[in-house]
Amino acid sequence: MVNAASTDSVMVVPVNSDGIPQSKKSVGMVSLAVEEKGSVASGNIDPTSMIPKFDLPVDGSFKATAIKLWSIKQPHMRALHLEWIAFFVCFLGWFAIPAMITTIKQDLKLSKNQVVNANTLGVAGTVFARVAMGPVCDKWGPRFGQGALLLLCSIPVCLAGLVQD
Repeated sequence: MVNAASTDSVMVVPVNSDGIPQSKKSVGMVSLAVEEKGSVASGNIDPTSMIPKFDLPVDGSFKATAIKLWSIKQPHMRALHLEWIAFFVCFLGWFAIPAMITTIKQDLKLSKNQVVNANTLGVAGTVFARVAMGPVCDKWGPRFGQGALLLLCSIPVCLAGLVQD
């Protein structure tokens, strides 16, 4: 095991027989370092120099174990802030339509039953989207899934303002 000091805690990373860290995140950096400098066994590489340094304390899989809420340092806190901003923009865009339902109902001459059906379909759509996002996140990851969902759903949200009777 290699002990690498982070800012507030000690991170323990499993290593192979050459002393190279075997974390999922460090494999790419390690193979680049090995190609450039040789093996750890030859004494050319210090295995602790290949472990990335973060602003936050992290565990063995490089996940943050603390939160510095006002920080925007990469990758942990920047990801957190970009996610809540994306959620807020989606929430604002999608739920602005029900807030204007009285005006929309008059402009499009909708019946009460049509408004109820539209609201029901909106809620049911989120249920199906959540079920569909599970496999997407499993296969391609949450960043790709969130980005694809934002791009896909931005189209009907933007086009909602163009609807006419």
